[in-house]
Amino acid sequence: MRGPRARYMLVRIGKGGEMDGFASAVGALAPALLLAAAALGMRCGASRRVALAAASVCCAVLAVFGGTATDALRAASAACVPASLVLLAVNAVLQFRQRGVAVLSVLPLMLAAAVALALLAPSVAGASCSGAARRAAKLLAAEALWFCVSLSAFSLGTWALRGLEPSRPPYRFIVVPGAALFGTRPCPLLETRLDRALDLWSQGGGAPAIVVSGGQGADEEVSEAAAMRSYLEGRGVPPMSILDEDRSATTEENLRCSKRVMDAAAGGVPYRAAIATSEFHAPRCMGYARRFGVDADAAPARSARASWARSVVREFLAVTAGNWWPYAAILLVWVAGVAF
Repeated sequence: MRGPRARYMLVRIGKGGEMDGFASAVGALAPALLLAAAALGMRCGASRRVALAAASVCCAVLAVFGGTATDALRAASAACVPASLVLLAVNAVLQFRQRGVAVLSVLPLMLAAAVALALLAPSVAGASCSGAARRAAKLLAAEALWFCVSLSAFSLGTWALRGLEPSRPPYRFIVVPGAALFGTRPCPLLETRLDRALDLWSQGGGAPAIVVSGGQGADEEVSEAAAMRSYLEGRGVPPMSILDEDRSATTEENLRCSKRVMDAAAGGVPYRAAIATSEFHAPRCMGYARRFGVDADAAPARSARASWARSVVREFLAVTAGNWWPYAAILLVWVAGVAF
C-alpha cells in the first residue's frame, strides 16, 4: 500500500488529522484482527476457519466504510480500556493477598501503569515535541489499545468456556495437566481439573484412559502425577485406567510428554483426546496440542472465580508471548502510513 493511500485509509477510519486517528483506526479494526487471530490460532475445522476469516474481512470492510458501524466498533474497543485496567487492578490485589509483595503481585500494576501512560502519550506529546515523537506516541497508544482489546476478549472468551462440553466424544484419552500441590494432595484448582476428568471418564463408561501429567517440583513432596493418581483412585478409577506422565514441568512439556504416553498406549492406532483443564488454561493447552499434532478437544473445568481472576492475566501474557504477530501487524500498518 502506498504511503499517501495508507494515510488516507487510516484517516478515514480514525476520523482525525494526518495519523491523529491512528489508535482510533486500530480500535475500529480490532474486531477484524481478533477474528483473524482466531482463524489462525484456533483448533477447528476448515469450514470454521473460512467462516472466521470471512467474518474478519467483513469487519475490516465495516471499519473502513461502515459509518455508524465503524463508530460502534471504535466504541466497543474503547470500552475495553477501563475493563482491562480494572481487571489488572483486581488481579494485583488477589496476587498480593496470596503471595504478598512479589513479582506476580507488582506486575499487573506495572502493566496497568504502562498501558495508561501509552494511551496518554499522544496527549502528552503536544506541539512542543517533534513530528517523529508525536507519531511514535500514536503508535504506543495503538499498541496499548490492542493490548486492552485482546485482554478483554481473552478474559470474556475463557469465562465463556466454563463447563463447556467437548464436541467430539468418545475419547480414547483424557489428559489432566498438573498444578500446585498441598503436601501430597492436589490444590483446589487441580481438584476441579480432576473432577472434570472424572465426569468425562464416567460419561465414557470408564473406557477412556486418564493421563495425569506433572513432575515433582523442588518444593513438592511427590510428583503431581502421583498426587493426581491417588486422588482418582480414591474416587473409584481403576489403577489400570490411569497413565502417569511424571517428567513435565511446564504446560508445553505437559502436552509434549503426554503425547508420547498416549502414542505408546495407542500402539499406532489413531486416537482422540480430551484435555481436562481450567478454563483460563484451555487456550494455551489447545495451542500446544495443535503444535504437537494431538487430535484433542478442550474440556474446561469451572474454576473458582477468584482463581480465574488471579490466573487469567498470567495466561493471557503466556498466550500473547506465542502470538505476538498482531502487534507486528499494527507496527507495519503504522510504518505504511508514516514512513513514505
